[in-house]
Amino acid sequence: MVKVHELRAGPMQARISDRGAELQDLRLDDWNLLWTPDISVWPETAPFLFPVVGRTSDDNIKVDGRAYPMPMHGFARASIFETIAKSQDSCTLELVSNAETRRHYPYEFVFRINYMLSETNLSIMAEIENSGAASMPFSLGFHPGFSWPLRRDQPKDGHVLIFSDDEWLDYTRPVNRQIGPDRHRLPLDEGALRLREQLFADGGLAFLNSRSRSLRFQTQDGSAGIKLDFPDMPQLILWMKPGSDFLCIEPCLGYADPVDFAGDFSQKPGVTIIAPNESKQLTIKMSSWLR
Repeated sequence: MVKVHELRAGPMQARISDRGAELQDLRLDDWNLLWTPDISVWPETAPFLFPVVGRTSDDNIKVDGRAYPMPMHGFARASIFETIAKSQDSCTLELVSNAETRRHYPYEFVFRINYMLSETNLSIMAEIENSGAASMPFSLGFHPGFSWPLRRDQPKDGHVLIFSDDEWLDYTRPVNRQIGPDRHRLPLDEGALRLREQLFADGGLAFLNSRSRSLRFQTQDGSAGIKLDFPDMPQLILWMKPGSDFLCIEPCLGYADPVDFAGDFSQKPGVTIIAPNESKQLTIKMSSWLR
C-alpha cells in the first residue's frame, strides 16, 4: 500500500508519496502550487526521473553490448521508496538497486531523496551513490507540474518566466520524445519569457545550454510566483499540454537520447558518470509568494 508523508512548517504544507518519492502537494496556506493530476491528461505531479531523462533509442540502453529495456523517464518514478527518516518538517526516502532495477539498469546504486520544509520554501536534496564495482552512468531530472494560471483571477498569458542569467535561449523540439537535430533561438525581454500556450503547440522545449540556474515563474503583476533554484542541473525542459492547467518546469542533469544515438549508455551525450563508492548530490529549492 502506498504511503503519503505530510510535512508542515508554518504556512507551508507538503505531501510526499513513497511511490517514486514524488511530491504530490505543496501549499502556501490554501494555495496549491502544484497542479491537481488528471489521469486523462497527465497522471503525475512532480516525479523524479532516474536513471534516464526522456526516451532512449528503441526504449533500451546498451551496456557492454547488451540491451536493457528502459521505460520513458526511467523506473524510479514507479518504484516504491523506503522511508529512512521522518519528522514534522522533513523526510528522507531511499531506493536501493534490486533484482527488478537490474533488469533495466545493471548497476548497484542507492538513490536517496531528502525533503526539508521551512516556513518559506521547500529544499530537496537528491543523492545518487554508486555502491558497485563499476563506473556508473546516469541522468536525473525533476519534473514538477505547477498550476498555470497560478491564480484563477489571472489569465494564462499574464504569466512570465524570468531567467537569472540568460538573454536568449537556444532550444530544440522533441522528435518522437528524443532530442531532435534542429536548434532554434528564443529571445528574452530583459530575461523574461512571456508564456502562452502556443509555445507548446509543437511539444516541449529543451534548453540544453541555458546559463541560468534559477528562475521565477510568476504573474506579470508580480502578485504570485514561484522561485526555482537548481544550481547543479544544467539542462531545463518546459512542457505542457495545450488546454491543460499546468506548466512543467524541469531542471535536469542529462537529457533524452539524440535521434541518431545508438552507442553504449556510458557514451550518451549528457550523462554523468560516478566512480565506484562515490556519490553525487544535487539540490533544488522552491520558494513562493502570494500577495
